[in-house]
Amino acid sequence: MSLAEELMADFDDDDDDDLEDIPDPAENFQGVKKEELDDDEIEEALEEAMDTSKYTSVHDVAKLARSGEYLALVAQLGIELKRAQDEVKVTAPLEADPQYKLIVKLSHVAADIDNEINVIHKFVRDKYEKRFPELETLVPNALNYLATVQLLKNDINSKALKEQLGSILDASTCMVVSVTVSTTQGVKLEPDELKIVMDACDLAAQLHVNRIEMHQLVEWRMALIAPNLVALLGAATTAHLVSQAGGLSPLATMPSCNVQVLGKTKKNLIGFSSVSTNPHHGFIYFHPLVQAMPPDLKNKAAKILAAKVTLVARIDAQHESPNGEKGADFLALVNNKFEKMLEPPPVKANKALPKPLDKASKKRGGRRMRKMKERLGMTDLRKSANRMNFGELAEDVMQEHMGFDIGQVKTGNVTGGRIRTAAVDQKTRARMSQKMMRQMEKQKANGGLTSIRSKMAGTASSVTFTPVQGLEIINPAAQEQQQSSSTSNYFSSSGSFVNIDRMTLLNSFPKRILTHMRNGFLAFYPCLIIVLVECTKSNQDFDYELSKKALEFAAGAYSLDPNPCVLKNNASVLFSKKVECDYMRDECWSVIAADDKTIFVSFSGTKSKEQLVTELIESIGRPKHKLHNAGSVHYYFYSALKTMWSPMERLLEQLREVMPNHRIVFTGHSLGGAIASIASTVFVRNFPDASNRTLSITFGQPRVGNLEYATTHDGLVGAGSWRLVHGRDIVAHIPFCVESYARSCVPFYNHGSYHHGVEVWFPGNMTNQDTFKICTGTPLNEDDSCSNAHKYFDINDHLFYFGHHVSDYGVNGCVDPTNDL
Repeated sequence: MSLAEELMADFDDDDDDDLEDIPDPAENFQGVKKEELDDDEIEEALEEAMDTSKYTSVHDVAKLARSGEYLALVAQLGIELKRAQDEVKVTAPLEADPQYKLIVKLSHVAADIDNEINVIHKFVRDKYEKRFPELETLVPNALNYLATVQLLKNDINSKALKEQLGSILDASTCMVVSVTVSTTQGVKLEPDELKIVMDACDLAAQLHVNRIEMHQLVEWRMALIAPNLVALLGAATTAHLVSQAGGLSPLATMPSCNVQVLGKTKKNLIGFSSVSTNPHHGFIYFHPLVQAMPPDLKNKAAKILAAKVTLVARIDAQHESPNGEKGADFLALVNNKFEKMLEPPPVKANKALPKPLDKASKKRGGRRMRKMKERLGMTDLRKSANRMNFGELAEDVMQEHMGFDIGQVKTGNVTGGRIRTAAVDQKTRARMSQKMMRQMEKQKANGGLTSIRSKMAGTASSVTFTPVQGLEIINPAAQEQQQSSSTSNYFSSSGSFVNIDRMTLLNSFPKRILTHMRNGFLAFYPCLIIVLVECTKSNQDFDYELSKKALEFAAGAYSLDPNPCVLKNNASVLFSKKVECDYMRDECWSVIAADDKTIFVSFSGTKSKEQLVTELIESIGRPKHKLHNAGSVHYYFYSALKTMWSPMERLLEQLREVMPNHRIVFTGHSLGGAIASIASTVFVRNFPDASNRTLSITFGQPRVGNLEYATTHDGLVGAGSWRLVHGRDIVAHIPFCVESYARSCVPFYNHGSYHHGVEVWFPGNMTNQDTFKICTGTPLNEDDSCSNAHKYFDINDHLFYFGHHVSDYGVNGCVDPTNDL
């Protein structure tokens, strides 16, 4: 219900004849329903419908002040204001109580007073616009307008009056009014006209005082009439709401959106922006609870409080909770909501990333599937074989396939066929006596027991593999008898020392061994190994003519067509292969040719500077590759041979059987010499019966591996291993060896690079066979009196051997370019 409708209802319900004489302005609204008009439209319609210019007295339009009912209410109001609060009692039912009826009447009359003041404001405005027509737009509020007119009268330019305007108007409006007064076009009022205006202003002031007294009494009686509203809002705000709504019952039936705007005031912006205006702010908005909220939350808080006011008003209208408990509960609820609104937002927790969308495919389960997985799954032994230890050298375990190792299956530093041992918990293992431990050591020395009642691995056997004789079966009984015999001779009570002549002992060792012993070389490697190598190695002499012929085949490996070089030496090509041997796609070439006495296996050397750089990087940056029981070699040489060795090995196996009396010469220049060295070692290791007819003749060969490899190579290649070095060939001294303080190459506990075979040094131009030297001095295979004696080296000596530029010589079909002219 709008304000105009309530006003009309109050006029219709009033039994006073004086109030019935006031016409209904809304009746003049043609074709417009009252429900369709808001408060501002009704106020404007009332002003248009009521023409006050024809009235000469304010009492002609404002009849409320002289009505009998109003005068009676004012008189009763004065009496009630003088009564003490504790003397007032409210009886049930509430609607029949005189105090409640008085409060309801005062609420209705308070609303009528507001309308009466508006009528008086219209009357004074029509009369005073003759003197100050701009004042209507500058001061839109009715009471402020009437108070301003009452102050200014006809003397609007008086400075004293302008200073008193500050007590009525705000500073901005006062300033605008002061400026406008000096420019107004109005004329002074006549004394009669001024008296009529002043009487109207006095009447409006008296009505305003009466309304304030009514609000004061309503406020005092609110605790008896609406205790829950008072508990929620306080007596002052409750009195304003009840008075503005026209009573408690109309307030209870009013929706919360209308309750929120009760008491709103019309504000004149005087040309200022309306962006920051709040047109719907009433008593609820200016309540202390709402004003305590931050500016951005005040509107929301006003809506919440207005909703609770409507609910509490309905409780009071139904006369429930007379002691105000419900109102206190709603106040606590409102305070709780406001506190939650003031709480800071919760801190966002760092959530984990969502689960990936790619779900694992569903697999069949069940006993059958589990059994099949157990049967076909990878065993722990295979998993260990697929793993590698960082920084450890791999070891070949199969003779037919190079590069096949056993990964982490190998235990400790054990070499050979033993792959793993049983895991023994030292805390729970059985304690053995000293006698039992000696018996176990004795059984291990005799070749081991069977695997039935033994803790040894099931792969242990008395069958061993030796580099020279291949498979060898050990007789444990004979070995035990031999050990017992030797022990009884040297350590029994009947044993005695034997005196041996010193010269006889020295003459029993080869001259080379004695030289190495005098120079302390055997401190780096056991003497027994050197002695065995010297005893098993064939004492072959260097063949100069065979070396010159081997160079022809080594040069032919550089050519795309090796046939001219091979045919020149009355031989035929049996095999030729070109493969990519590194990650830079450099090529390595190999050739197998044969004449009536010899099988030549040749490999090409370095073909470009890029390949040379790759060799150096691989040799320095990567660890050596460990061959099976044959030491370690540089990785690049090993990988280059691995790319081409399988078909060559099959062919050599056939040729070994077809040509049993042919010598097998592995040869090559530079890189080809290093590959030929490893190839000869692997070939003899796989076919030990060919050891005595296998030779290695290389030209400018770099250091291939460590001391262990050098010793194994010299022991396997029984027919002779010769390294030809021309003058100051630099490649023959890389990778660099570890030097002692005397600038001699030492094996450095088997870690450094070390040459194998016998060096044949040509200090001259290699055109006369009398100018070479067989280097058998110290250190072994690194004679300090040969090429190692130089401090500076030359690449040109590496390119030329026997007077030929090896690579160009091979590419031209074993014909020097100068000979073609």
